[in-house]
Amino acid sequence: MRPVAMVVALTALAFVAPASSQDSKVYAALNANNEGNLQVRWGATAAEAKQRAAEACKEVSKTCSNDPASTNELDDVFVYYCCTTPALSCATPSHESRERAVEEARAMMSTRGYSACTPRAYYSARTGAKQ
Repeated sequence: MRPVAMVVALTALAFVAPASSQDSKVYAALNANNEGNLQVRWGATAAEAKQRAAEACKEVSKTCSNDPASTNELDDVFVYYCCTTPALSCATPSHESRERAVEEARAMMSTRGYSACTPRAYYSARTGAKQ
């Protein structure tokens, strides 16, 4: 591979996945949408990660939430949690375990007046992989 192509490839990879260094502070963010085609994005700040998650969502959906969920704890799990009453609405809070993430989602959506809710998927804050 030519040196220029290798530099371009490595630079692109740096924007897709978080740094693995424990010294650097990395934030993960996930923007909910009603279709469920979710993509975790990372940044050096919560605002940067949220902006990247919002941009990724807008590329694949017209139903993105107004405020992506974020965390600076890469061991956290995002839950994709949707409710159907009074209308379809989804959220993606994170926590250190699936159970705690669901509890947070349930409380959040209940406060907003939603019911008939279920967790639909879980995503790793560190890798973005669906679990």
